[in-house]
Amino acid sequence: MSTTSQAGNYETEEWFHGMLPREDINKLLVDQGHFLVRMTEPKPNQGMRLVLSVKWNKKPHHFIVNHDTHQLKYYIERYQFDTMADLIQFYITRKVPVTEKSGALLLTPVPRQDWELHHENIELGKMLGEGAFGAVHAGVLTLKDGTSKKVAVKVHKGKAINKELIREICKEARTMRRYKHPNVVAFYGVAIEHEPIMLVMELISGGSLDSYLAKNGNMVSVSERISFSFDAAKGLEYLHDRSCIHRDVAARNCLVNDGRVKLSDFGLSRDVSAQAKAYKLKNLKQKLPIRWLSPETLITASYTFKSDVFSFGILIWEIFVYPKASEPYPGMTAAEVNAQVKAGYRMEAPENMPSAVKTIMVQHCWPQDPDERWSMTNVRKGFEELVACNSSKKSRMQMRSEMA
Repeated sequence: MSTTSQAGNYETEEWFHGMLPREDINKLLVDQGHFLVRMTEPKPNQGMRLVLSVKWNKKPHHFIVNHDTHQLKYYIERYQFDTMADLIQFYITRKVPVTEKSGALLLTPVPRQDWELHHENIELGKMLGEGAFGAVHAGVLTLKDGTSKKVAVKVHKGKAINKELIREICKEARTMRRYKHPNVVAFYGVAIEHEPIMLVMELISGGSLDSYLAKNGNMVSVSERISFSFDAAKGLEYLHDRSCIHRDVAARNCLVNDGRVKLSDFGLSRDVSAQAKAYKLKNLKQKLPIRWLSPETLITASYTFKSDVFSFGILIWEIFVYPKASEPYPGMTAAEVNAQVKAGYRMEAPENMPSAVKTIMVQHCWPQDPDERWSMTNVRKGFEELVACNSSKKSRMQMRSEMA
């Protein structure tokens, strides 16, 4: 381990994990003596500090590293060092407890995980769009083996970075890295060693589904729209099978890649246990996508798999209505939507929507009682039958044209 690092140059050390929050850190500290260093905000509005985290006697200990800015010294208790690397090297080689009270020894550094990316390995290109999190750029990620991959990069900007914001960003990253499915956007990692924080994922060529349909809607056939719905259903079924409630199912959060739709944007997603089966909103003041919410979510601020199914019905409506409307419940204010949906109002099906799709949307996604809605597995099966039916019709038509 290098002891020649300059005072502030600890970002390249294998044991430095940037601003990774405690929820992730505790999962990495597995064995006695496992340790790592991170940045956090111990007290609100008092700035970021270095913290040494160690697993000792079956529990994690977190020690704030003091930095004397006059003498440029790093220390935890009595021993002072010129660099952070010197501090770590001392405790490893001398086998001195980090603090007398804890008795914790540094035995094994926990290296960065594959999904903890270095900023210098991410090259940003043109901006693709902006959202609540910040800007989304096209980019290039250089991998450990030297090869490169085209990626999409969410770059945090705007609000000052703090512990809560980091926790939310890393929660999305933690959710995304669990999932691998053809209809869910692939996640490569998060760059969190310093600002700006970056989430790196698969680059999708066609952009968001709502933009794609608004631009190409008149050229998108009914069978393609059925296929888009089927793709989204497969992605959402996969998430539900893994106990994830998406909570923001909408065309703007689906991406199109070579005719295939993939779910994205897991900023609101929540993993729920088999016992809980629901997620109750804690912050009632946060901005919510009212036009996509189920009646029970509007009434009780709780989310279940069945509230995702209701939102999926809104997504189906979006897929078939574009480019004729820019958002659900056209002509109504958000307050009117809130009141009307709770009272049982539902939108008319778009003109070009086949009756079988209308049945899935109205009868199986939009019932007032969540128990009367289909599961996403049943919704997926319904679209699977429609896709199979469409392909057999095409085959019959092709045979007729060949025989003629």
